[in-house]
Amino acid sequence: YRNCQTYKIEKAYCMYDNTIMLPCSVNLTDEEINSVLMRLKNG
Repeated sequence: YRNCQTYKIEKAYCMYDNTIMLPCSVNLTDEEINSVLMRLKNG
């Protein structure tokens, strides 16, 4: 990433602050999925 732009990325910060990152893997157990769902439900 050395040659990637690292300026004029103000919108990236806004997007980061307003994005929900959810775990997504085919290896998630039912227990892990339920844990994620409960946390979403309870805020």
